[in-house]
Order: sequence, then structure tokens, then C-alpha cells
Amino acid sequence: MADQLALALDATAPGTYRPRGTSSLQRLFHAHFPELLARYNPEFAARLGKYRLGRIANAVERFLECGDYTKGIARIKCTNTECTSEYFRPFSCKVFHLCPSCSQKRTLLFGEYINERLLLRLPHRQIVFTFPKVLRVFFRQITASSAM
Repeated sequence: MADQLALALDATAPGTYRPRGTSSLQRLFHAHFPELLARYNPEFAARLGKYRLGRIANAVERFLECGDYTKGIARIKCTNTECTSEYFRPFSCKVFHLCPSCSQKRTLLFGEYINERLLLRLPHRQIVFTFPKVLRVFFRQITASSAM
């Protein structure tokens, strides 16, 4: 209980960048993506199709380096002459639809566009979540193993 309270009360002053650290999604990909690359072609490619694993691996590597200060930073300084505020911010990966941090703005704009221009004014919605085809293999294994 004390851990939860400490996390909930951990406030950062406005205008202060707080490093996000490694997310649980990054830890998941760091731990299991090499195994997927090694097992995909021999076990799953004939049944599920061949994908551009090199391109996917490049996107995952960029995602794993997202927000890492050792991979490069930008110095951000206030342009007001009376203000001396400045800070360093790590580069982002810009891997949309994989990195929650980088795709947040695009997702919010898309949601606003859908809500304002495409959807009818109805009191109900149907939402469908999908996973990329290359990751569905792991979800099938998890489902099959947990059913036993």
C-alpha cells in the first residue's frame, strides 16, 4: 500500500521534464522479441506468411532506444530573454503504432477526427482492438497454454 501511495503522490513541478524510464512494453520486447525473430521463419512463416522481419526488427530497435539519454539528447531553452529555463530531452523513436509515447499525439488527432467528422451521433460505440499479424503468434500460444 505504501508503494502505491508513493507513486500516486510523486508530483513533478510544472515545466519539469520527468524521464519515463523503461516501460513495461519495452521490457517485454527486449525480453521476447529476439526469440520471435529466431523462431518465426522455421515455425510460423509457412502458416502465417513471410513478413519483412528486418524492417520490423529495425522499428523495434528504435522503439527500445526511445527516450534513452545515451542515444542522443536535445537541449531545450526558453526563448524569452528574461527566462533562464532550460533542460535536456532525449530523442524519440517516432515509431508510430508501436511506441505509446511517440504515437500519442497522432492517436489523439485521429480520434478527434473520427469523433468529429466520421462517426454518427449515436449513444453507443463498437471498438475493435487488433494486434499486428507478426505478434499474433505469441498471443495464440499464450491462449493455448493458459487454456490447459
